[in-house]
Amino acid sequence: MKIRSFVAVDLPEPLRRLIWEKIITPLKGIPAKVSYVREESLHITLKFMGDVEEADLKRLYELLTSSICGFGEIFLMTEKTGYFGARNFPQVLWLGLTGDTGRLALLAEKIESATKKLGVGREKKKFLPHITIGRVKSAQNANFLIAKLEESTIQPFQFVVDRVFIKQSILKPQGALYNNLYEIPLKGGSDEK
Repeated sequence: MKIRSFVAVDLPEPLRRLIWEKIITPLKGIPAKVSYVREESLHITLKFMGDVEEADLKRLYELLTSSICGFGEIFLMTEKTGYFGARNFPQVLWLGLTGDTGRLALLAEKIESATKKLGVGREKKKFLPHITIGRVKSAQNANFLIAKLEESTIQPFQFVVDRVFIKQSILKPQGALYNNLYEIPLKGGSDEK
C-alpha cells in the first residue's frame, strides 16, 4: 500500500500557538482564498516524498536511523514572514528561519540521499528553511494579503531540533492531516568528525 509521506521537524507547541495567534489568525481576516496550515500541523518540511510503499518507509526509517542518529541538535530561531511566487499571485506563505540553518540544510541533504536510495526523485529546488503557514489558491486580494503578511511579526522564538519524523499526509477537504509514522532522534554528538 502506498502512503503519501514526507520527512519533517515538529515545532514546539508554544511556537505553533504563537504563529497561529499572531500571524495566521490576523491573515484569516483578509478575504483571500488561502488554505492555512492547522495550528497542530505546523512543521518544517525537510523532504516531501509523495506516494511511497509502506515497506519503503520502513526501509527509509532504517536508513535514516543509521545516517542521522548522532547528527546532534540544531538550534533555530524564527525570522520574518515571506512568500514564494509573485507578489500579485503568491503560492506559499511562510515564516523564515535563522540560526543553524546550514546544519539544517545538511540534514535535509542526508535525508535526500537516503530517499534517493529508495528511488524517490531529488528536490528540484534548493532547500530554503521555512515554516509553511498557508497555500494561496487564487490571486484574489493578493496585494492586501501580502501587505498584511509583511506587517505580521512575532518576537524571535528560539527552539531546538532534536528529532525528525517520517509523516503520513492524509488529504481532506478541510486540509491535510498528518500522522507521525516514525521518529528518528538526532541525539548525541555531532556530524562533524
